[in-house]
Amino acid sequence: MVVRFPDRLVRAARTSAARVRGTIRRQFITRNRRLAFGLALAAVVIGVATVHVSVAWFSPAVMVLPLLAGGLLYAAVAGSFSRYSWPVTVAVVGPGTLAVAIGWQGPPRPRPVRAGVAARRAAWWAVPLVTGGLWELTALAGQPSLTTDSPAHPTISTLTDPLLASHLGRSLFLASWLILGGWLIER
Repeated sequence: MVVRFPDRLVRAARTSAARVRGTIRRQFITRNRRLAFGLALAAVVIGVATVHVSVAWFSPAVMVLPLLAGGLLYAAVAGSFSRYSWPVTVAVVGPGTLAVAIGWQGPPRPRPVRAGVAARRAAWWAVPLVTGGLWELTALAGQPSLTTDSPAHPTISTLTDPLLASHLGRSLFLASWLILGGWLIER
C-alpha cells in the first residue's frame, strides 16, 4: 500500500500532538488541566489587579489580602506540578525573576544610610551562604559518586526530598519561599 505524502504528514502531526498532550497531562498531579489552568489564571489576575489598584482606595492592610490570596493560590497550583518538570521550572523562575527585577531597583522607600550597617548585613548573608556551600561540597565529596546519594553524607537536596515529595510539602515550601522573597523585597 502506498501512503501519500499528506496522509503521512497528517498522521505524523497527530502522533506528535498526542505525545505533547500526554506530556502535558503527566505534568499535572491533579490530572485536571482545566482546574490547574483556571487556578493559575486566577493567581495571575489577582496579582495584576493588586498591582494596579490605587493605594488611595484601600488601606495597606486590606491590600495585603489579595496578595496573600494570590500567593497561596500560586503555591497550591505550582505545588501540584510534578517535580523536575518544565511547568514547575517556569513557576519558580518567573516569580524569582520578577523579585530580582523589583529588588534590583533598590528599597521601595527611602531609608537613611547608617554607618556600619552594610558590613553587618553582608555578614548576615555571607555566613549562611558560605556555610551551606561548604556543607554541600563536603557532602558531595563524601558520596560514592556524583549521581548516588549517601545517607552518611546527605546533601541539602537529599534532606529536603521527603518534604518535597508530596503536593502539600511543595506548596508549603513555595509559600515560605514567597513570604521570604516578599520580606527581602521590602528590605
